Amino acid sequence: MTNKKTKKPKVKSPFHTQRIIAKILVVIVALGLIVTSAFSVYAFGVIRKAPELYVEDFIQPESTKIYDSDNNEIYDTGLKIRENITYDDLPQSLVDAFIATEDSRYFTHSGFDVPRFTKAALENLLSSLRHGRISFGQGGSTFTMQLIKNTHFMYENPETGEVVLPEGGVKGIDRKVQEIYLSQKLEKSQLLSKKVIFELYLNMINFGAGNNILGVQNSAEAYFGKEVSELNLIESAFLAGVINAPSVNSPYYSIKNATERTHDVLNLMNRHGYISDDEYKLALAVKLENIFSDNTTAIGDALPYQAYIDVVIDEVTELTGLNPTVVPMKIYTSMDPDIQDGIDKFQRREIESLDQDRGGEKTHIQVGSAVIGNKTGEIIGIVGGYDYNGRLIHNRALSKSFQPASVIKPVVDYALAFEYLGWSTSHVLVDEPWVYPGTNFLVSNYDSRYWGETTIMDAVADSRNVPALKTLQESVETIGREGVIEYLNKIGYSQVNSENFDLGYGIGGSSFITSPIEIAGSYTMLMNGGNYTEPHTVRKIEFSDGREPLIPQYSSVPVISDAAAYLTTRTMKYAVEGPYPGYLTGIRKPYTVFGKTGTNNWGENRPSYIPRNAMSDRLMVAATDQFSMATWIGFDKKDEKYKPWFSPQEAQFNLPGKLNSYILDLLSEKYGSGKDIARPSGVAEFKHIIGTFPYQKPLNDMNPELITTGLIKKEFLNLTDAQPQELKDLKSQTVKASQENRQLNIDVELTPYPDKDKLKVAEKTLVMKYPGGGNSASGRKLYDESWLFGAVRYKSELVVDGKVVKEIMGDNPKQSISYTLNGNEKNVEVVSYYTYELSESRKSNIKKHTVKISEIKDQGPSSNDLDDILDWADDNDIDNVYLNWLEDTRINRFETVQSTNPKVINTSVDLASLQRNGLNIDVYDYIFTLNNKRPYTDFPREVANYMDVETQGTGTHIVEMKLDGNSINKLVLSKHRNSTLRLVLGN
Repeated sequence: MTNKKTKKPKVKSPFHTQRIIAKILVVIVALGLIVTSAFSVYAFGVIRKAPELYVEDFIQPESTKIYDSDNNEIYDTGLKIRENITYDDLPQSLVDAFIATEDSRYFTHSGFDVPRFTKAALENLLSSLRHGRISFGQGGSTFTMQLIKNTHFMYENPETGEVVLPEGGVKGIDRKVQEIYLSQKLEKSQLLSKKVIFELYLNMINFGAGNNILGVQNSAEAYFGKEVSELNLIESAFLAGVINAPSVNSPYYSIKNATERTHDVLNLMNRHGYISDDEYKLALAVKLENIFSDNTTAIGDALPYQAYIDVVIDEVTELTGLNPTVVPMKIYTSMDPDIQDGIDKFQRREIESLDQDRGGEKTHIQVGSAVIGNKTGEIIGIVGGYDYNGRLIHNRALSKSFQPASVIKPVVDYALAFEYLGWSTSHVLVDEPWVYPGTNFLVSNYDSRYWGETTIMDAVADSRNVPALKTLQESVETIGREGVIEYLNKIGYSQVNSENFDLGYGIGGSSFITSPIEIAGSYTMLMNGGNYTEPHTVRKIEFSDGREPLIPQYSSVPVISDAAAYLTTRTMKYAVEGPYPGYLTGIRKPYTVFGKTGTNNWGENRPSYIPRNAMSDRLMVAATDQFSMATWIGFDKKDEKYKPWFSPQEAQFNLPGKLNSYILDLLSEKYGSGKDIARPSGVAEFKHIIGTFPYQKPLNDMNPELITTGLIKKEFLNLTDAQPQELKDLKSQTVKASQENRQLNIDVELTPYPDKDKLKVAEKTLVMKYPGGGNSASGRKLYDESWLFGAVRYKSELVVDGKVVKEIMGDNPKQSISYTLNGNEKNVEVVSYYTYELSESRKSNIKKHTVKISEIKDQGPSSNDLDDILDWADDNDIDNVYLNWLEDTRINRFETVQSTNPKVINTSVDLASLQRNGLNIDVYDYIFTLNNKRPYTDFPREVANYMDVETQGTGTHIVEMKLDGNSINKLVLSKHRNSTLRLVLGN
């Protein structure tokens, strides 16, 4: 017996698993040490380059000064915007709100909050992985780090001279490492205490109070009319929250955003234990709109030139990456003090005739405008708004907060048409019921009417929407959607892209949002021969620390030809000077002014408290050969209590027209009256038949009312000969021929013309169908080819042996031709075609039919009436006619032919045979029989048409009939006609 060994199962030792884990940990630790060592080496290199810290670095003794175009100082930021406070001035609620929101461990960390920074770093890492580029969306910075950043990390670009704050890529990481190092060094060195760092931070930051106000003290005064030491919990929470995004969280921009952000701060204060649950609930119950002093951020009187300076500050910040209210510099601008002085008077309502509220109830209408030099792009004047002293956080000339509406049509629609489509100023468009392509949305005009045919000049002057949209659509089809977007980007509308652009931009709608500065800037391109220069206020910036001055370079960029630009200005000149009694009449001057208006309505999705078709914004562009200005009026606040729409009286006041006229007068007084723009050599004047395209040459002696004069780019001037539209093809021709003795009779039937409307001369009124059928609208018609060439006609010619001997033309496709034969004809043809009544030389395709004379038979009578047949027989010398009377009791069939032998009715006949053999006719007779007596009502009254009928006696029945005195029982009408019949009546 063999003994078998049993295998024991392998059992993993617990020490085996531990060894694997240990190895993994060793690898991780090793990698960690490697990464840590590498980062330490990197960090050490970066830290060695960090700047030194000095107390004076954090104290800014100098301020920024701003100068006008004459190099006169007009503004000193140090004297105007900041009043520093100390930590002891701060209420505890404000300290708690900032600590809870921005830097919760501020008083315990050493200048760098590791947990907060780590959390922000992880979020940035995930964001960087998602977007494929390094992201610093989450800062994780402490108050100390932010102070270090604002005072120590400004660099000059060696290529452009532009002062920038590096925010991305490796430089961003380097800066962050140095910020961490310096922040800890600052606090460790105790150069500045925690409280001083905190107060410096609060004295420096922007709270969105407007008027270039920085720091917590002046911001508290601006928002609440009180010292910072007097702030309560809800006010402190608001200030701590608004700095996250001053523009968006401002109560004057959105009370909703401000409330939500303030509640976030209160929530954080409650979470960190700074306020109790009861305090939290009570604070949430406070309506934020009730805590502000007077919806104003003004401190004292309005500052001179403040509207213009706001734009300068914004531009300098964008150019340098520096806040000029913090970093001292000298800024030289293009502001014209005379023009801005006049504007400031308007803004202060010192000019009664320009005060929208004069003599009436106070409105909330506001205004923004910009005046720009056409050739330089320099902004010389800014209207920030009525009562402008930093009242709101946005400057209305700079703020992109409205749609440009129809004011944009010349520069977006018609400039492209003149440049790329070959259109002239006399081009005709059709203003008709029309829907956006691919939608069911019917486009309407301001007056809810459609004009029909109209020229570009009138379409612009009366601001018709449908022609504008059709024009842009053709440009899109010609140069492509991207071509139009590129054009808009080149003239300053940088926010337009392939994602938001659509056809609605042609009437300033859809997602098209802009500002007066952008609009005025785009119009300088038209006034400057198609060359665009970016609008700007800054000529030069000098820095107090001795670095090289920054002189921005604004080159003039060609966008369209000078010819297309000039043609577009013609439409704007006509809009001002033409016959339309609109708002542009307010800017008519003894000199040339160019203009365009625009209006935004609230639309169908308006709040219920706003009237139907109420206006929300009104705009106007006014320009001379030297300057362009764009003006907006509307409402900053949309709540019902501010009545954010124009009453008819408010609209009639025409503030854009009055203000633009006032500024035009200021410009004229200083720079001289405007002049018309000289016609470029690339523009030609020409005459053509109105309403044609390609444009057609006028005919000699034609109606002069149909001839117009236009201007066009010379390269597109290619007149064609005047001609109507091509005639449709004639499909068929049916010919029937018959002969009576030597008379040849031909009937021709042609295919009806496909377009029946072409068979008559067009009316002066154009009937326009609505898309989808149903209703129609009527408009004017400026030209129709039928007025020149006549209506379409059917024409047939009888050609005998190659010579036209007869012809007929008319509007009936059925035609008849008669011709007397001489017996020598060899070839007879019928030739048919479509033509024009006044231009018979123009023909469609031709149809021909050859008539064989030997096969022609005469045509019999077309009626079955006996008299007609007898007349026909007599006319054709048929002497032997035999009548076969068929008895019938229906008077209406009397003398109606039942048949003939041979058949002759409506058929071709052998006339010679009939003349020889005669014609037999079966014809109905009428018989009335008297059996004893019959009711008188049975006797038909029609018998009296053929014989005399008399009655004798009274009664209701006929008891006897007498014919010429003799009694009869049977009346045979064919025998007794023309006799006298007496009916004896009785009962």
